[in-house]
This record gives sequence, C-alpha cells and structure tokens, in this order.
Amino acid sequence: MKKLEHSLKTFMFNFVIILFLLIHFAGSERVRAKVSPPTFDLKLINNGTSVEITIHPTENVDGYQLYMRTIKCPAYDKYRIGISSRVGGTEKKMVYTINILPPGEYSFYVVGVKHEPYSYYGLPSYDSIEVTRSTEKTITIKEYKEERKEKNYDFTNTKVGDTIAFGAYEQDGDFSNGKEVIEWIVIGKKRDKILVLSKFALDCIGYDMNGRRKWEKSTSRKWLNSYFYETAFTKNEQKMIKLSKINNPANQETGVKGGVPTKDKVFLLSINEVKKYISPDVDENMLLCKCLPTKYAEFQKEHDFYGDLYRHDNDNWWYLRTPGAKSLKNESVINQSGYISSYGEFVANNGYIRPAMWIRIKK
Repeated sequence: MKKLEHSLKTFMFNFVIILFLLIHFAGSERVRAKVSPPTFDLKLINNGTSVEITIHPTENVDGYQLYMRTIKCPAYDKYRIGISSRVGGTEKKMVYTINILPPGEYSFYVVGVKHEPYSYYGLPSYDSIEVTRSTEKTITIKEYKEERKEKNYDFTNTKVGDTIAFGAYEQDGDFSNGKEVIEWIVIGKKRDKILVLSKFALDCIGYDMNGRRKWEKSTSRKWLNSYFYETAFTKNEQKMIKLSKINNPANQETGVKGGVPTKDKVFLLSINEVKKYISPDVDENMLLCKCLPTKYAEFQKEHDFYGDLYRHDNDNWWYLRTPGAKSLKNESVINQSGYISSYGEFVANNGYIRPAMWIRIKK
C-alpha cells in the first residue's frame, strides 16, 4: 500500500512539472513568434564627431533595445567594452543621438522585444523577451582637429589655493567645439615647482581592469601617462610637467602594501598626500575633497564598462592610488562626502579621475 501511495505521489509530482514546462514553453513560443528584424540607419553629425541612430518601426514588437560595443577606442584601449540603452515605443521611427563618445570605431545593433507579463510578489511586472535582432553596423567617430597655440606660462607668483588654467581636455560633452581649458587647484608649492590637482573630475575609468591594486601595474597609471598626457597637453606644456618620483606607501589602516616607487608625469594622489595637502578633516578644505565631475566624465560614469546603463546620483567618489581593503581587490577613494575611504571601491569599477602633477613654475 505504501509503495502504491509513493508511486502516486511521484506520478503527480512529475505530472505537475511536465504541465508547468508545457505551459511555460507554449507561452515563450507565443512571445518568440518570428517578426521582421529591426532596421536602423547610422549617420555622422557635428563634423563627424557624433552619431545619429534612426530606428525604423517593426511590427509585432513592444519595444527596442539599442546596443553599442567598442571595436577600437584609443581613449580607453581594450578596457572600455561599451554601453547599452533601452529605447521604447514602436509606432514611429525613433532618432537617438550620442554626442559624448570618444573618437574610435563602434558597432551598433538593435533588438526587438516582446513584453511578457508576470506577477512579482503580487505586483504586475513584465520581462522583455528578445524576439528579433538586426545585423550589426559599424561607424567611426572622428577626432575633432584643432590647433592649440603654444603659450608661455609663469607661475612665479602663484600661491597655494589659487586656480590656474593649463592644458585642455573634453569636458562639456560636445566634441565638435573642441576641448575645454583644464582648471587646476594649486595644493602645494616648492622652490621651482607647484603641485596641482584638477578642480573637476575629468574622466571616469576603472583603476585597474585586470584586478591589480598596486600603482606601478595599474591601467589608470598607463592611461594617465599616455592617452591623457598626450591628449591634454601641447609639446611646450608637456615640457613643463616634471617627471616625479612617486612613493607608494602602505595603507596604514588596512596594512596593504603600496608597491615600489615609480616615476610619473601624471598620477593620482595617495592617502598620505591627501592628508598632507587637502586634509578632509579641515573644514575649509572640504570643497577641495568633494568631487564635481565634468559633463563628459559624468556620462562615462553613467555607462559602466560592463555594458549597462547605470545612474550614480550622489555617488561622486574619486580614486586614490593607495590600495584599499585587505581581503578585497579594492582601491582607496575619497567618498562622495569628501572623506577618505581606506577600504575603498573594487578596482574595476568606473570611478572619477582627478589627475595630479608637479609643474615647473616657468619654462
């Protein structure tokens, strides 16, 4: 009798599972009914520095998802994978413009989706199920060519706390009007040189995309001393930037070693340098520690390297070069309140970058 009862229970259990699977796949097949692939056009605008995407209507879909991946982008080398953006509505053609892409080669495709309703803890919701996909199209964003006149600088009378203009970098998110002059805050001065920190966060990248915490091997160090250095400064300006010995002491709070000394033109501040030059414990210096990103940097923060669109409201932390938490692959940061976070953030997370460097007082 017990064997019969067990067999019936097993039969009923299997029957329910099979019935559930049949209903599920029947619904999925309904959602995944074949439809025509979406079509779209790519067009360069603003003298070839921006791209306009026009998506044409497709029947039997509830919305579209526009995807972009980076094929080649000198600004981020292999470390920037791409962005995605969801686009809704299907009744008429949609025009989507991207103005804030660094020069490079990009690939786009469009996915058509159906909305499959379901209940989430009693609340109505839906999944976006891909039912069709376009072919990929590639396009190249050109670099805006501008001739910056060489300038003679003299910072002899510059004092700590002053703001100076030096170099240029994309900041307003419009590549077609050229780069904007970089503002620097003077945070230190010696006999023949001044130490400057960018007033605004100029970009947003991972500290190291390979999970390494030590400054000498980080991808951010390579980026600062190659792409940023070559892009932001003229030949004369480059000659004014001193090649400095950069000490990398351990994180005194977490005990993680900082690595060997390096020689760099451009660098990120260490915890020790923050305490020495812009201590967040002093109220009058809090504005130096709090991070204000440029429009261009903010765009890079919103589109993280995993390829998804995120909002980081009130999350304006910026990277230091001192390793963070001992048990994690973290790098120390200045948090959104302007205080040192010794435990920091995961090294591959997109974080704001405020370059620092020693500049000769005059050429």
